[in-house]
Amino acid sequence: MGSFSGYLKKEFYECTRTKRFLIMCIVFIALATLDVVMIKLLPIILEASMAQMPEDMAATYREQLDMMSSENLLASGVAAFIVDMVQTGVLAVSLCMMGLVASEFSKKTVVIPKLVGLNWHGFILSKIIINGIAIFIVMLISIFYSLGLSFILFGSGEIDLLGIIFSSIYMTFYFIFVTTLCIFFGTLMKNGVLSALCSIVTTILLGLLPTFFQPVSFPKLQEYFPTAIISSAQALDSTEFAYKSLLVIVIACVIMLVCSILLNKRREVV
Repeated sequence: MGSFSGYLKKEFYECTRTKRFLIMCIVFIALATLDVVMIKLLPIILEASMAQMPEDMAATYREQLDMMSSENLLASGVAAFIVDMVQTGVLAVSLCMMGLVASEFSKKTVVIPKLVGLNWHGFILSKIIINGIAIFIVMLISIFYSLGLSFILFGSGEIDLLGIIFSSIYMTFYFIFVTTLCIFFGTLMKNGVLSALCSIVTTILLGLLPTFFQPVSFPKLQEYFPTAIISSAQALDSTEFAYKSLLVIVIACVIMLVCSILLNKRREVV
């Protein structure tokens, strides 16, 4: 257990045992299916409703239908999934990751490694590495599933495959940020439910924070918020790399992981 490879194996077996990523994959695939199918059915629903609408309202909906028919629905299906994935994904990831550290203390499973000389660096880093890799795999599977389903329902269209991969990377880093929040709050509170709740509240507040900075006064500041990476993921564009928000996310994760390691070093496991 003193070696880093031992911690990696332990965390891998724990991920397999809890099936947390199978659950996440099922949630994201179900969400992708719902989003793409709704985009397919929306014009049919609007056309059926226009017959009972006043003429002016029906004209407005008819214009929306014309706009939808001219859009690249293949890309729209994937972009809609990414937007909805943020809201549902934060909840799913927080609930799946809330016990990464907190459950180790509550179930006393960290006591055995402690007896043979617990290395807190390996203990914390193994969790973020294994879970980060798994999140990336889940992101690739779910986003490419959304792309495949959109292709089946809408036919061919212009799509930037490198942009799809970039979007998967962006969302991976965002959910690694959420995972790091769960590790940090789990270290502070030793309670899985509270760590998940604090992580969800933190992401909500970070999402609201840019609205307090008017683009006129702070035109570039919003690009540095962690939530700015969501817009880059939704764009499905490989021509611009969102390095600013990525850098902020990496720095924030490093700070929280270092704090978690230092807090655990100071704390005696009983």
